Amino acid sequence: MTVALASAGAVWTLRLWRGDLRIPFSYENDGQFYAVLVKEVIHGWYFTNPRLGAPFGSELLDFPQGADQLNFVSVKVLGLLSSDWALVMNLFFLLSFPLVALSAYAVMRRLGASRPSSTLGATLFALLPYHFRQGEFHLFLSAYYAVPLGCYLVIATYRGDPLFARTATGGRGGIAAWASRRSLATLALCCLIGSADLYYAAFTIVLLAFAAVVCCLLRRSWRVLAGGLIPATIILAVVVVNISPSLIYRASHGTDSQAFIRAPAQSKQGSLRPGDLLLPLSHDRIAALGRLRRSYSGPLAPPEFASSEGESATLKLLAGAGFAWLVVALVPAAVGGVRGRDLGGRFAPIAAAALSAFMFATVGGTALAYLLSPDIREWMRLSIFIGFFSLLAVSLLLDQLGARVRRRRGGWIAFAVLPVGIGCLAFLDQTSSEFIPPYRELAVHYHSDQAFVGAIERRLPPGSAVFELPYMPWPEPGFVNRMTSFAPARGYLLASSLRWSYGGMRGRPADWQAQLDGQPAGVLAAAAVAARFDGIYIDRLGYAGSAASRLEQTLSRLLGVGPMVSRDGQLSFFDARAYARRLRAELGPERWSALGRATLYPVRLDAGRGVRSPPTREFPTTGVGIHGPVQIRRRGELEAHSPAAGERSAIFTARLSIAGPAAAVMIRYPNGRVVTVIVGSRPVGVCGVLDIGRTVPIAFAVGGLAPLRIDGARLTDTAYRPVLAPGACGR
Repeated sequence: MTVALASAGAVWTLRLWRGDLRIPFSYENDGQFYAVLVKEVIHGWYFTNPRLGAPFGSELLDFPQGADQLNFVSVKVLGLLSSDWALVMNLFFLLSFPLVALSAYAVMRRLGASRPSSTLGATLFALLPYHFRQGEFHLFLSAYYAVPLGCYLVIATYRGDPLFARTATGGRGGIAAWASRRSLATLALCCLIGSADLYYAAFTIVLLAFAAVVCCLLRRSWRVLAGGLIPATIILAVVVVNISPSLIYRASHGTDSQAFIRAPAQSKQGSLRPGDLLLPLSHDRIAALGRLRRSYSGPLAPPEFASSEGESATLKLLAGAGFAWLVVALVPAAVGGVRGRDLGGRFAPIAAAALSAFMFATVGGTALAYLLSPDIREWMRLSIFIGFFSLLAVSLLLDQLGARVRRRRGGWIAFAVLPVGIGCLAFLDQTSSEFIPPYRELAVHYHSDQAFVGAIERRLPPGSAVFELPYMPWPEPGFVNRMTSFAPARGYLLASSLRWSYGGMRGRPADWQAQLDGQPAGVLAAAAVAARFDGIYIDRLGYAGSAASRLEQTLSRLLGVGPMVSRDGQLSFFDARAYARRLRAELGPERWSALGRATLYPVRLDAGRGVRSPPTREFPTTGVGIHGPVQIRRRGELEAHSPAAGERSAIFTARLSIAGPAAAVMIRYPNGRVVTVIVGSRPVGVCGVLDIGRTVPIAFAVGGLAPLRIDGARLTDTAYRPVLAPGACGR
């Protein structure tokens, strides 16, 4: 019954009959990242992908995904039914509703709720706004079937229930003596939690450890402390085992500090605000409530954008009432617990678990980010744990109410009707037309891309490589103008045989395209064909103003062909094979090979001593080349790197400015040449040719008090000289 109700509620809320299961419900931003993972798993595994990050291939071992191992296995099984990634992705998402409901039902029954109230609580838990808000945008987060299991372990710790027990016979001692059904069940739960999602595993570990410490202090028993810390340690060990391929890869290849960038400030931004938990949806069925939410939250991004994630935390009325009851119930229990060194009462352990989750979601997670690790940044996602605790309390309260009602005349009928009425009202309160995917818009966009990529595949030979513009880092890139995160992955998703330049792990040699970012069209075209790419693919949304039009005009002149344009006008494509033949003949074999080496093994410019990012930058600019402005207060160095032994000659260009009185800036190049320029608020261009061994400094000394701003700093290998515009530096 619970599975059927949750499935029916999902179908109705999503208006599933309006859509097409072969078109993804999310086709933007992180939804495309998960689409890549799904397609990779269907056709192999997600570790490496030879069809992304051409010519070297793409890898995700620097960006650990192993804590989702169980989800990947589920995708793999669904992939046996169909090789269509969109269909598999949609089926996985839809199956998450009954799976979450089943998990929640089993735990609620285990904790003493009756069948009717467990059915009600579990169904509503599976249909919380969190599920629809995460959706396919965060595909694996929406499969939160491990959350009730983690909640059970936390509540059992507060209640003092033993999670491990000896066998009836006691065995021969040692570990074998603990191989009871209870111990094996706890071990199985820990393995499942540690394989279902990193966030849910981490949250369970934190809540278990906190519960163990609290109960140890109340009961003054080290055994109680061990009872909570042992399952937390097992979950952590399972996570480590699951991500061990990434750990082994790092041990042999070194750590890529740019692949997984987290800062403590991000955890602060991702903390839960109390209003996010208690206020309604911005598109609530009651318009006045929606206005209240919008006035609190301010302008919200559409559901497919991460900035709207705060709304996913809302509990709505029924779960919110359950949370309010737990807050009230904890006060006398806490007072009695301090006096009696225990948490008494049926609701006290649930209340303690809910309040501890609330504490970490609001402030505790940020503290852990600064004190221990910032790797977990969206602590507001603990709201789904709070949601389970709250609906569990509602289920138990309904049982208490039912026990009273049944003693009255006609009470059985009233109690049979009551959960149904409450469930229907809560379902309508929790859901919104906002959760219906924009099926028509998705179909138009998807079919436009599908036809466009199909036309490219028909034009190019199988296995051809396509160079994508503009450059977007992989993974977690952010936006490039109006081009959304992971947008370049659409080519890979909709092609069957082509290879794509997008997807080289940033901070690794495969991210060679980063050094071409912002280069003129002539350099980009020559680099593409010298690196053996047969075509150039452009997302026009990645360029500001008329920049895309100017780029295409220049490429049309250079390549001698016009662009092929997608139906929606967003994408264009140039066949570059004829241009490659002409340029190779013009340069000759030696210079052609040098151009290819310069493209795939580029010189790089990094921020060195005394160089910092402006305060508006979220992440420091170090270690992966400079792709944004940097500042130097008095003295500083930019470091020029060559990826291989032997000297390389390169052209250094940059724009200098000072937001203050004009001052003299002295630049010392590696060959000892010193240049002094007067820099003010209007940018001044500088240029120099230098020889690079492994690493050489370009030193700056600023004469004024205001910091020097360096924009557009770039190294261009002199192998590109033949394709530079006349009059360009180094030509």
